[in-house]
Amino acid sequence: MHYPLSMMYLFLYCRGKICYLSEQQNYVCITGIQNNTIKRDDVSSLDTTFVKQKSTAWKTIRSFAKVTGSTCFDALGLGGLKKQKEHFEYVFSGKEKTEPSPEVKKYMQHGTVNEINCVATLVSKVLPVFYPTQSYFEEGCKVDYLDNNFMLLVSPDGSLRSSCEFGGKKPCFAVEIKCPYPGNVYKPKVYYELPHYYVPQILSEMSVLETNCIIFLCYSLESTIVFEADFDSMLWDQIMSRLIQCYGKADSKCPTKLPSDLKEFQEKMKQYCKDNVRLIAEVPSVVAKTCGHDVVSSDKNDAKYNQHKSLQQISAESCTVSNLNKTVYEIMETVKEAYGLTRHIATEVVVYLISDLNRSHIPERQHSVPIGYAMKGYSMTTDVMRNMVNDILEKCYHGGLYVPVISFDGQWYTIAVRSANNEPLTILQLMKDVYKQARSIKKSDMLKHMKQINLVPKLSNREEVFELIDNQVEDKITILNGKDVKTTIYTLLKKKETPYLLHTSSTVAALLFNNSTVENKEITEEHENSRTEFLDNLPENIAPLIENDILEQRHIENNSRNDESVENSTQSPENQEKRTIEDEEFIKMLSALQTDSKVKKKKWESISLSEFKTIFQSIEEIRKHFYRVEIQVCMISITDFLKAQHIRFAVSWTKYKLSDLMFNLVNQPEVLMTRSRSMKKLYCLKTLCLMSISKFPKDVLNIVYAEHIYPTEELKWRNNMPFDESTHIEGLNTNIQWYSKPEYVSNRFMHLFSLLDCHHLLTNARIKCCSTGIVEAGIHSNAWSKVARQTSKDGKEIISSALVDDLIDKQRNVYAQKTFSNEVETAMTENGDLEEAIFCKLIREWYQAEDEPGIAALERCERRLNLRTWLLDKIDIGKFPPPGRHVKGIPIVMFEGLMTNIERRIQLFPFIKSGAYNVRALGSLESENFFGQFQDLDPKGSGVLRPDDVSTAISTACELTQARFDPNRVFYMNTSRAKVYPVKELETNSEHLDTRNYVSPHQVNMINTRDHMFDLSERGKRQHPKRKSGEISRPGMPSRGIKPVREHHRCDETKILPHVRMGLSVNEINQ
Repeated sequence: MHYPLSMMYLFLYCRGKICYLSEQQNYVCITGIQNNTIKRDDVSSLDTTFVKQKSTAWKTIRSFAKVTGSTCFDALGLGGLKKQKEHFEYVFSGKEKTEPSPEVKKYMQHGTVNEINCVATLVSKVLPVFYPTQSYFEEGCKVDYLDNNFMLLVSPDGSLRSSCEFGGKKPCFAVEIKCPYPGNVYKPKVYYELPHYYVPQILSEMSVLETNCIIFLCYSLESTIVFEADFDSMLWDQIMSRLIQCYGKADSKCPTKLPSDLKEFQEKMKQYCKDNVRLIAEVPSVVAKTCGHDVVSSDKNDAKYNQHKSLQQISAESCTVSNLNKTVYEIMETVKEAYGLTRHIATEVVVYLISDLNRSHIPERQHSVPIGYAMKGYSMTTDVMRNMVNDILEKCYHGGLYVPVISFDGQWYTIAVRSANNEPLTILQLMKDVYKQARSIKKSDMLKHMKQINLVPKLSNREEVFELIDNQVEDKITILNGKDVKTTIYTLLKKKETPYLLHTSSTVAALLFNNSTVENKEITEEHENSRTEFLDNLPENIAPLIENDILEQRHIENNSRNDESVENSTQSPENQEKRTIEDEEFIKMLSALQTDSKVKKKKWESISLSEFKTIFQSIEEIRKHFYRVEIQVCMISITDFLKAQHIRFAVSWTKYKLSDLMFNLVNQPEVLMTRSRSMKKLYCLKTLCLMSISKFPKDVLNIVYAEHIYPTEELKWRNNMPFDESTHIEGLNTNIQWYSKPEYVSNRFMHLFSLLDCHHLLTNARIKCCSTGIVEAGIHSNAWSKVARQTSKDGKEIISSALVDDLIDKQRNVYAQKTFSNEVETAMTENGDLEEAIFCKLIREWYQAEDEPGIAALERCERRLNLRTWLLDKIDIGKFPPPGRHVKGIPIVMFEGLMTNIERRIQLFPFIKSGAYNVRALGSLESENFFGQFQDLDPKGSGVLRPDDVSTAISTACELTQARFDPNRVFYMNTSRAKVYPVKELETNSEHLDTRNYVSPHQVNMINTRDHMFDLSERGKRQHPKRKSGEISRPGMPSRGIKPVREHHRCDETKILPHVRMGLSVNEINQ
């Protein structure tokens, strides 16, 4: 539709880089009003549409407004409290705003200069194609009155109106223009998404112009972006209500803090940019040649719209089919090129495989099958990966497959410790959430909460008291008046709800000792004398323990109350009659001025006492004759007089304040303030505690508050897990308090156990121990270095220094096993590195529990728990602040990976239909085997597939899998002569793994381990296949892993930068 319309209005379209606005028929400018004497009352009767922007009249009217379209964002506090205060003081106090820096002025000047160029681009590139029936009209400003106290001024950059209605009153579109300064080379020069901080401005423009849409343009010298945004009346009403609340009253108070819901309000504006803003096009920019009309008229009644005419003749152009074909072909090529430039380059392939938990040998079938794959770019967020995994699992669930466990490497560790709703699945993540919650609370709110901890309401009858009583003990106690009474002592504790003692009111004791009900009037009475009665009746053995200042204060209070005659006969400082300065004080002051080294002595040597006294007859004379330092000298010289009169002053006062005090001392002393006598107040313990706590830094209060709320949050966390707080493992004399829990997937009605691959964890442990060690846990890397320099008793090398110091092939599993082998442990023990030797044993036995056959399931659990005990040793759960990137010196990914792997393999037993599983099935080993087969499918034989070859290789793998699982095929597909498991024995044992009566448990209080066929002792006695050696080849032997001779010079186009492959230079990109 746009193409034929643009042909009709082709004479308006600018083909070059320069647009002559005098020839643009769809451009209408204004000649503004010339009036430099506008007053506030004149604005309401003035047609501000013809007030030219940037003119003197426009600046005058703008100064009357409390808020403008461009200052709306800062006026709302969205730009920060400092900017909001600055705007408020400018509006109500007339305080000038901070002068922009030279750099900011340069940015503003750039926008002002290029605004006309953007207008030229709009009328010559955008309107003829996208809005051919519209013309651009220049706008002045619009004023919106709500009442006499609030005026909003908005200055749109223009409007679009129908071309056939010249000067029509109602625009169809508002226009807003932005010209960002091209400063940063590595950022786009234009906006491809509308920044949310422009939302108040564009909504205000649509409101004053009464349009439902706005054209937002972002201009650069190369291109211009065109957005179209819709009006949101609800959001605009919220903006106006906030502005009126802050600026709508003449006596509005300056804001001291930002609104509590400001973040939610900002999110609404960001959501508006997603829902109500559309990107229309990016068009080439042009440079404008102005039309030459007068900016303002010489006569203030001669303001007008100015039309322009095109010099080109309108001619009907024909369009052939070949032209259309050519245009369509160019569009297709442009779309392909744009897709190639914007798409992410594939660097990896992510393949999802599914396998059973038995890993049993079935002839001609593999243990796992691919069920999905995706191409991955340079980076992919955890949320994207989680959504992909959930989609795969959802498909499996609807296909009737029960998938309780998934496994991956440490790159996606967050999936194992956080649920899809970002809820914590481990204790450490829970502590991080609790601490984050504490840090987000304001200090005032935190103190208010602490003040209310353990409070109970005042009780009005005996029954309410006994509702809180947990137990009672009969004993003899001593009352304050000294009498022994045998009565019942009540412990006010909440019944099994919390161990905190309850703070009770002064009426509780009366309710307990008296059976009568206390009236509400007595309960609400303030017991002011309770403290003094307590001090008066202190026992003799307790009184010496009270601080002396408290008893002294009590003695003073008693004397002041009892000795009323003395109090009445002595006048207080406030009631004492003030005495004026006499000659004695004048002589002291004059003498001080004549002798003090701080003042000029010659000035005062010739002045007599009478002349000196006349200076103090008026404030003006005092300020005229005295410097500030001279007044200070005078005041210091009569300090004794001022103390006697209880008159306070400070040397740091200003000259004006000191001169006022001097004048009042001489002429009207009765108006002077006296030094008030401070009476020490005895605060209650609650108030003293709150005063002390309020002085703590916010960081300390964060820790205190987090440790206070953590027990409650941990209880909630444990109540939402499918295991009891203390779970017993059948066969082990231990109960486990879990560190982690599985994720509950509500739409599949099941728990999902996410594991980090144990092979990756083993290699990571090797890297950590041999590089930096785990110093906080007593594990030092030099223990391995010492073993690498030793030889065994038979003269053989225990472990090569290349494995320890050089860490060759960091991800190789056999090297990691060698690092924690029994030989290395023995050598460390002999060297006295006992902590390292213990750690070697723990890691080795843990990994054997996850990989070796012939180990009973119960023994596997015991080995896991041994490493778990070492990991949690000396870690204070519930102590804040929580650990950061390292826990006990261990990287957090490795620590939580080990903990979740250990616990979830134990937790998994009740959620397996057969009650047992093959430990080798819970890992990414199947994925490694699957990718190992890709070498046969790679045309080059390197095993590294190109992105174009991935789909073919996956298709081939799926065809082979389908053929292997086809029960009707009539040929055999043996891929290996060796059988991993004897088929007959495993088929016999598989009969006992019945899954027909399985019901997913709701709450587990005991875990029963069950041996899988892989755990049987007979399976461990079989002859194991020869594993790869963990040794390094001797110097005289052929080196393993050698690369071809031309490997260094081999062509690898992935090392070529994208812009070089496109034939672009860095200078061309920067331009």
